[in-house]
Amino acid sequence: MSTIELLDINNESFEAEIRDEFFEAPRYPTTTLMITDSTTQGDQLIVSADLTIKDQTHPITFPVTITNNNYPSIKTSFAIDRNIRGLTMWK
Repeated sequence: MSTIELLDINNESFEAEIRDEFFEAPRYPTTTLMITDSTTQGDQLIVSADLTIKDQTHPITFPVTITNNNYPSIKTSFAIDRNIRGLTMWK
């Protein structure tokens, strides 16, 4: 977590705040994502996983796009909104 990088905002102080205060990276240096299931929906893969942040685990679901242009490539993104779906426990 000490290397977390915000890609949608160019603000180093906010990035440090997210890393050090929200994720508490010095105390919880590791976050894990354990894939629990996947299904296909059209040309996308829908992945279900358990995301553990600060020793608390919550289920998440997100789309994954797989391409194979010279080598296999996997692309995904998901947001962590601590104000919905019980994520306030991560405060």
